[in-house]
Amino acid sequence: MTGTKVRLPTGPDWYRRWRALPDERRNPIRTYTVRAVRPVLSEVDVDLVLHGDGGPASRWAERAGPGDRIAILGPDAGYDGDHGGLEFDPPHSGPLLIAGDETAAPAICAILSRLPADAHGHAVVEVPDPADVLSVAADRR
Repeated sequence: MTGTKVRLPTGPDWYRRWRALPDERRNPIRTYTVRAVRPVLSEVDVDLVLHGDGGPASRWAERAGPGDRIAILGPDAGYDGDHGGLEFDPPHSGPLLIAGDETAAPAICAILSRLPADAHGHAVVEVPDPADVLSVAADRR
């Protein structure tokens, strides 16, 4: 949809109305965890898993290149309405165990990068191939 704005229905029944749109007007919607945001540079990092299943995200990621445009929208935890998502809220003491498969890797990496300096525990991410291992650096505030 290069050069056009994404238009989504609004209101409490927006999803039902979005599903009712004709295929050519119903943009694919997927929910992802943001790994990093650099507002000054207008950059957002989102890790994608290439499933090879031909889904909208895999198709886009396989052919995406520098300068390609996408639409990113949605409220975050600062939005005072119901945003439909949950923010990770670690316990204030005790060890953490965070585990998941490759589809959870982006969320786990985002969580690890935001943990407080005194957090401790283990993170385990199962990936099918060593080439799928992501670099993780904790932001020790």
